[in-house]
Amino acid sequence: MENRRLLLVMLIAIPIVILWPSIVDFVGRQLGYDMTPRKPTTQLASATRPSAPGFSAPGAQPGVEGLAGPVRAVGGEPRVVNLGSDQPGDAQFAIGVRLSARGAGIEAVTLNQYRDAVGSDRRYVFQTPYPEFADASRPLACGELRGTVGGQAFAIDLASVNWNIVEAAKGAVTFSVDLLVNDRPALRVLKTFRLPTIAESKQQARGYELKIEQKFESLIDQPIVITHDFTGPVMPPRELDRGSDRNVIGGYVEGPQSIKIRHDYVESFSQKQPTIDYTKGPGDLPLLWAGTASVYFNAILRPDVLEGSPPGAMSPGYIAKVQGKLLDPENPDSHNHRVVTQFQTTELTVLPGQSITIPMRLFVGPRLRSLLNNDYLSSLPLAYNETLVLTSGPCAFCTFQWLVNILVWMLGWFQFFLRDWGLSIIALVLVVRALLHPITKKSQVNMMKMSKFGPEIERLKKKYGDNQQELQKAMVQFYKEHGATPILGCLPMFLQMPIWIALFSALQSTFELRQAPFLQFGSLKLTWISDLSQPDHLIKLDHPFTLLGLIPISGLNILPFLLAVVFWLQHKYTPKPPTMTPEQAQQQKMMQWMTLLFPIFLYGGPSGLNLYILASTGFGILESKIIRDHIKRKEEEEKQGVVIVDAPDDGSSGGRRKDRGPRQPEPPPAPRGWLARKIEEAKRRLDEVQRQAEKQQRKKRT
Repeated sequence: MENRRLLLVMLIAIPIVILWPSIVDFVGRQLGYDMTPRKPTTQLASATRPSAPGFSAPGAQPGVEGLAGPVRAVGGEPRVVNLGSDQPGDAQFAIGVRLSARGAGIEAVTLNQYRDAVGSDRRYVFQTPYPEFADASRPLACGELRGTVGGQAFAIDLASVNWNIVEAAKGAVTFSVDLLVNDRPALRVLKTFRLPTIAESKQQARGYELKIEQKFESLIDQPIVITHDFTGPVMPPRELDRGSDRNVIGGYVEGPQSIKIRHDYVESFSQKQPTIDYTKGPGDLPLLWAGTASVYFNAILRPDVLEGSPPGAMSPGYIAKVQGKLLDPENPDSHNHRVVTQFQTTELTVLPGQSITIPMRLFVGPRLRSLLNNDYLSSLPLAYNETLVLTSGPCAFCTFQWLVNILVWMLGWFQFFLRDWGLSIIALVLVVRALLHPITKKSQVNMMKMSKFGPEIERLKKKYGDNQQELQKAMVQFYKEHGATPILGCLPMFLQMPIWIALFSALQSTFELRQAPFLQFGSLKLTWISDLSQPDHLIKLDHPFTLLGLIPISGLNILPFLLAVVFWLQHKYTPKPPTMTPEQAQQQKMMQWMTLLFPIFLYGGPSGLNLYILASTGFGILESKIIRDHIKRKEEEEKQGVVIVDAPDDGSSGGRRKDRGPRQPEPPPAPRGWLARKIEEAKRRLDEVQRQAEKQQRKKRT
């Protein structure tokens, strides 16, 4: 009874767990609530004013505060300069960086090794300003510069100033701007971007790291105290049609050799919470770096320590505040919010005739395991490999990261030999089914054994009549005495559930599987599946929609329909008891519904996951048939007097011998001891007491 209830609860709980976030979101929005996910964070300021002193709002203009004479910036003409290369597969540079003189920031980063989409010749481009908030969202652009000189305060916005280009080359460029007080040069700001080649950074970031130095030079004979704001990375483009796939992330020093990662989905930002503070980590841990990430790409800014810092220092002491900021709080589409990261320095004093240089490193590259796990990127103060830990999706809480790592490693090993990720998934199916074969065989034997208990179950039903409680107890005892376990029939499926969940997470967040086709070799395409990390669109819709507010429909997918067919076949050919209790009948109906509901749940899932479940279920049907045929053949041979001996003979038959003829009579049982006789006598007395109690209960009812 308890096993059946457990099975029923699990069958009901699985779809509820999968769909619960979507159900809550749908119902809440229908009732008019703001259903954007929130995390307990410190709000820096309200949405109607700048989020922190000096963090300028979109559209802020250069200004002067409390200074007798005017402060202005002397720049140059609007210009754009390119670093690296955006040519596909360039052998010298891994990325191309398009820099703008306006604010001395980034206009675009192109990863020339990777396509934007399946079948496209365009390279992947990200870290571009939001067109409607260009000056406020240009990555690495200088923002407001505040300070005091000669006891007088000033503030000027450098994001809207066109800087001079001092020198430019394919691997480096330097911008400059002069600040004039009362038309006299007071401060010069220099900003240099350097992009190492793939060969130069082969043992480091392999060409995916941009080095930045911002230098403040005093041009007067008085000290200048400054505080500087600058923009960090912006959100990468969306990769998935479903769920949350982009985060603002922060890395914090947790110990001498450990790091703590914090993340917030883009949907966490809302009109009620337009800013989230990342200055300190959990427990006031000091900051190492901050940035943004999608399921496949990272953009992380690491402010390096200043020259002259104590040995072993990892946290940049000159960063006073880091925050994520929502630029379009009125936008109802939380999945496409315009979010940007912002940095603010502490007060820096530039002595007369001297300078201060702020060094930074910007990683803009794929979340590729072989890249992020190298010695340079996986060690402190970077430890970017920690961003590989999966944290997104409705099943993140029940995903075992170690299992994901094992699956990805096994898939990569199979792919090395098979040269196809789809075939690697099928090979993984064979390995898993081989490991589960003993349990599957035991499950099949158990179900076939239960299917022969019809007469005994009918006898128990007649004996107990409408007394369901006593009937259930008697059936549990009967199954126990005959070595049958009803829940064992579903055990193989439940054992595979963690693998399904881990594979789901791996397929939608492992870069190695991005745009991986199935049985497509150049112009030879044996299947329609071009990306195992996405649904298997045979026909892609120009206008996707959501079915019942829950299931995303972006095209015609074939694998879910094939799943429905194999689930139906599996249910049809699964041995069933000839007579069932109401609970067993309800379980069978539930299983019938699951054959329909599972393909619906998985309609918008990655085609690689559907391929795995399809192959696993198909092989499972074949495996079950082979096991059942073997059991039936063995039973028939035993009835005909054929004894199968597994012990090896004289070597002529390879270890199996069939002795035909009448079965030899079994030897008489050995005499039982005194203790065994006493136990048997006690059991008989207990049975007699139970029968007397049942008779009394029946007399009371009559």
